[in-house]
Amino acid sequence: MVYDSSELEIHALAMDKQGNLYAGTSPNGLVLKITPDGQASELFKTGERYVLSLAVGEDGSIFAGTGSNGKLFRITPDGKGELFFQSPESHIMCLAVDKDGNILAGTADKGLLFRISKTGRAKVLYDADDGCIGALAVSSSGDIYIGTAPKGLLLKIPASGGDPKTLHQANASILGLTADGAGVYAAAGTKVYRVTADDTVIELDNKDQNQLLCLTQDGQGHLYAGSGNSAALYEANTAALKGTYESAVHDAGGVAQWGRIRWQASVPSGTKIEVQTRSGNVADPDSSWSPWSPVYKASNERIQSPPARFIQYRVSMESSSAGVTPELKSVSITYLPENRPPTVSFTAPMPGDIWSGVKTISWSASDPDKDTLTYELYYSRDGGATWERLRDGETTTEERQPAPSERPTAPEDQKQAPKQPIPTAEEIIAQVNKELDKDGSLTPEDRRLLNAVLPSVVNEALSQAEPRPPAPPAAAARREPPKPITVTSFRWDTTKLPDGEYLLKVVASDKRSNPNGFKTAEKITGPVIIANEKPKIQILKSSLKQKDGGEFSFEALATSKRMSITAVSFRVDSGDWYAAEPADGVFDSPEERFIVTTDPLPPGNHTVEVKVTDSAGNSATQKVPVPGK
Repeated sequence: MVYDSSELEIHALAMDKQGNLYAGTSPNGLVLKITPDGQASELFKTGERYVLSLAVGEDGSIFAGTGSNGKLFRITPDGKGELFFQSPESHIMCLAVDKDGNILAGTADKGLLFRISKTGRAKVLYDADDGCIGALAVSSSGDIYIGTAPKGLLLKIPASGGDPKTLHQANASILGLTADGAGVYAAAGTKVYRVTADDTVIELDNKDQNQLLCLTQDGQGHLYAGSGNSAALYEANTAALKGTYESAVHDAGGVAQWGRIRWQASVPSGTKIEVQTRSGNVADPDSSWSPWSPVYKASNERIQSPPARFIQYRVSMESSSAGVTPELKSVSITYLPENRPPTVSFTAPMPGDIWSGVKTISWSASDPDKDTLTYELYYSRDGGATWERLRDGETTTEERQPAPSERPTAPEDQKQAPKQPIPTAEEIIAQVNKELDKDGSLTPEDRRLLNAVLPSVVNEALSQAEPRPPAPPAAAARREPPKPITVTSFRWDTTKLPDGEYLLKVVASDKRSNPNGFKTAEKITGPVIIANEKPKIQILKSSLKQKDGGEFSFEALATSKRMSITAVSFRVDSGDWYAAEPADGVFDSPEERFIVTTDPLPPGNHTVEVKVTDSAGNSATQKVPVPGK
């Protein structure tokens, strides 16, 4: 540290030809002078709260731009000052001297760039597309560099004139810029950037996280940076022949297998670049991290650091002569994160649900690595002791066969009679002997001769006939094993299974994305009650009676093996349905007695139809013939 001020903040720096360093401060609006031997003194008090910008003119005068009132002061080397320019803007954020000795002033609140002649006449040179011009610098060739805030645009106006060219967007306010024969540097937030001769912008290493507010150079390879928060002044040797850059720690999100490290660099003759890596499982490198790897001989080598979650690289650069430096442009690292398991949960059914008929099983799943997931469904009838797979489709235990009306038929003129099976040789010989027995005309000797040659004749004839199709192998009758599905729902025909309590299990797998080391997750729901058996109705015939008014009534019993009876209704002669009366006042048990009472019936025979429904939605009907009066 060069100087530690009693002021809260140093906003601006400038250096004259004699090596004196000037600093603008707040909250007392001072201009401080620091001599080459480190002696500091108060040069000028502006009377404003903030000195936001400084520049040294051709004649050695110091120019100080202030905040709040937008005043620009000119100060002689011996500390005498005067108002030089009153800006219509509130803040003069930055100052520079162009190739003709004019003062350039960047302002806020509208982001205007003024050019002020030696006599104090001003005009707007540029209106930025941002709220503030936070920094200015003029190169030895006369190019003007502009930094804006808060977008952090870095622009260049060529010495020949023309519109500004955008070189970079830092996404943080650029408040410091400096340019001389050694290069152009910009400070944005906690970062420092260098602009190369071809306008490439490179981020430099900065381990200190203080907010950088200003930059300047001394023309001898030294770069100075002033910070906020602690009002500290930093120095960097830009002309060093050797230096090291350590990257930020990079997070793979989980333990990862490292692939290859690649870099792009310009390495002139007499210079070199060396790259190393290290890795660990905590965000801040400590003793648990691996040591730095051996130097990689060339780009695209396999990384030698062990698998871990975090990785960092180090670049050492060296030159044998001043003015010739290597330049690192980019570094990339490939890696494969350790596969993480998916998660899965049921959305339907829920434990205790009662299902019948065709229902839709549904679930949701996610994978932290965005892998493709497949699913397998199982059911258990024994509390999870054993599991059976559910098949894709609407049925579970057998494939749906097409109805006769769906089967393709041939045109009438192409239809053939069904083929009769070809008899065996034994069957033919037996039939021949049967016919000969009926005939009785052959002598015993003739029969003996015929029976001797008959098998060979029959076998020869059969060999010329159409062969019987072979019996299908046993394997053909078996179904192919079900394949995993990719959708998160499944239509389940519960009628294919016996009634009872079931558990359901879904297994999610990321095997399609990870042929080796794939992960699975499973979720079980239940018990789910499957109830497809219809309730039963028993009419108590002894209770059948017709009242004097023509009403007909009877009692009946509704039963269900597992479910509760929830509703009973009746209708007469296919008319409207009416609710029956529960004998105990409410339908809520597997066995319910109920009473049916009709309206008065006209003379003649009638039919009363009773319908009983259980809690699974199954229903049964029964018709009762009754006579009318």
